[in-house]
Amino acid sequence: MQVRRILCATDFSSSADKALDHAVMLAQSLHAEIQLLHVYQRSAGNTMTPSIRSSAQFEQALTTHYHQQLDKLIVRYADCDVSIHGVLAEGPAWDRIVSKAKELGADMIVIGRNGRAGLSQLFVGSAAIRIIKYATVPVLTVRA
Repeated sequence: MQVRRILCATDFSSSADKALDHAVMLAQSLHAEIQLLHVYQRSAGNTMTPSIRSSAQFEQALTTHYHQQLDKLIVRYADCDVSIHGVLAEGPAWDRIVSKAKELGADMIVIGRNGRAGLSQLFVGSAAIRIIKYATVPVLTVRA
């Protein structure tokens, strides 16, 4: 199996940063590209009122913020000679990671094992197990 595209999930934690470091090293050695995915949920960790949370303005501000965070990570690896593209998805993290890997034609998934509390519990315990269980490609988990 040849790895041409690696999906690396990030929640912007130090654990996810370590996973991205590994994904970049793999991409360099395999001449692969990276799809850097952040999965968010509008209601998770959000103290705004429900009417604002569901508004188009809030959604736009949220996606703009996450795109900026992804762009910062991509810039950090600009000198690594690896093509990295930022991708956002909304919903349950493990499910979106698995579905985006299929949708984007990823040959491998790289995830961190310990994320921040709240929004990014996606990399801890049962979520990582679900990703491993349902992914149709190899999954590399990186310990913090």
